[in-house]
Amino acid sequence: MNERQFPRDLRALFDLFRFYRPELGLQALLMDVDLTGLTATDVYRACHGRVPETPEMASAHERMGIRRLFEVALRSREFRTLFVPRFIAAYPEKRCLSFIHVPKSAGSDLSAHLITRFPSLRTTIIDPDLGSEAAFFAAVKDIVLESAVSEHVYIHGHNTLETYARWGAARPQDHLFTTIREPISLLVSQVNYVLTRMASPETPMAPDTAGWRSIFGVDDPARLEDRGEVLRLAATILRDQGVVPADNTCRFLGDGTAEGAIAAMVRHDVEITDLRRYPLWSQQRWAVRDTSTRANASRPYVRLEDFSPEDRSHMHAITAQDQVLHAYVARRLDATGQASLRGAALRDRPAAAEMALARGA
Repeated sequence: MNERQFPRDLRALFDLFRFYRPELGLQALLMDVDLTGLTATDVYRACHGRVPETPEMASAHERMGIRRLFEVALRSREFRTLFVPRFIAAYPEKRCLSFIHVPKSAGSDLSAHLITRFPSLRTTIIDPDLGSEAAFFAAVKDIVLESAVSEHVYIHGHNTLETYARWGAARPQDHLFTTIREPISLLVSQVNYVLTRMASPETPMAPDTAGWRSIFGVDDPARLEDRGEVLRLAATILRDQGVVPADNTCRFLGDGTAEGAIAAMVRHDVEITDLRRYPLWSQQRWAVRDTSTRANASRPYVRLEDFSPEDRSHMHAITAQDQVLHAYVARRLDATGQASLRGAALRDRPAAAEMALARGA
């Protein structure tokens, strides 16, 4: 009487995770599901929304058993890495609040406010290198339960505008938004963030922390108490393109150019503000009461003046397009007197001429 029916599609499968218990694990969730008469094709359709890729896989249940195949499918890389677009497709009535979180642009602070108001889908869960399988399944349970009581789903992480469009989270009913920061201060903040993480005594060590310690040769975090070593590391971090990419804001919002970023934001009706207006915007747009918070703030190991003239010249060179974008958005915000701009408000005839002049320069 209480035996669970096998889920016949992705939505029914995700709904099954309401009963996932982290302390018991995945096997306990599947133990009482009725699998009578099922084949590999049924499992593929339920877990992946498709048929098996080969005739051999279509008969996989004969070799390994249907219950084992069901478990393997849920533990597969495909199920995990494609969870976000499949979740969006499975619940088409949910309106996505898609936050384009440019690193070191107040995104962590904004999310600290919004994850307590909306069902929250933090997209780092889909990366097997950034979290355990058990944590992923628990996150699936949470988002399924939370989204049952809201028409919105807040999707956040370091995802580009193009990624949201590819996932299906940039539909007409969805709302995309972003915050941008003055490019040079963003670079200094990014360097300080990496230094802060490398000095962290956290256990277990986060994958990115371990990677940075390896890349920059920081075998002992105590070295970061030496001022000379900090300055040497800061200059090295700054010039590592994998850690401090050129024109990163424009890359998150478009094709790496200011003009391309603006064109993409106009097409997708993206709402944008800058850090100077961020407190007012968060108050007006999201009803944030305390606008003095600074989630994920880094220790200020270095300031702009600590970098050499050559380093500062390098900063300006690798943020040329970001500087055009930031200045352009700030001028448009000043002209409108608003805390944010959205879509077509980013571009009019004078603004288009302004961008053409900037491109020619």
